[in-house]
Amino acid sequence: MPLHEFLEWCPGVTLERVRAVLAHAARSAVAVSQLRIFFYPGTPVPLRKYLTGHSVDTAFERGWVRLKSGELLHAAEVADFALLITTDQNLQYQQNLATRRIAVLVLTITSWPQIRAAVDRIVDVVNSLAPTGFAVVEIPERDAEQALLQSKALRYAV
Repeated sequence: MPLHEFLEWCPGVTLERVRAVLAHAARSAVAVSQLRIFFYPGTPVPLRKYLTGHSVDTAFERGWVRLKSGELLHAAEVADFALLITTDQNLQYQQNLATRRIAVLVLTITSWPQIRAAVDRIVDVVNSLAPTGFAVVEIPERDAEQALLQSKALRYAV
């Protein structure tokens, strides 16, 4: 519905008030979409720069490097992280994720050049993962091999 029609249907509502409400809604949508993300040990830190609009902490930054997997998961929940990203493919079998209040994203490759090749898929999953959800981003070996070859080629090209 065009704005002028809305104003005709709602006498007493001013254009300034509608604009103020729309501006507030736009600011609120940005705030809601920002996630606090925790990188489980082993998650390549360069991934952080591709998760724009979100805040990312690592176990090292939090001082949690000595915590074991269950303790890390619990600490991340208590600290109100919304999402945990890990390369530990066994986490889902070692922990009961169904009772957790944090979403978990598993990456099937640990190497940064390989993850870099799939960064667009990872960002899409991060931005669409439901609270307390679980997802796996599988990075096929051919993507991994291609990324590795590209990183080596760039090294030798310089």
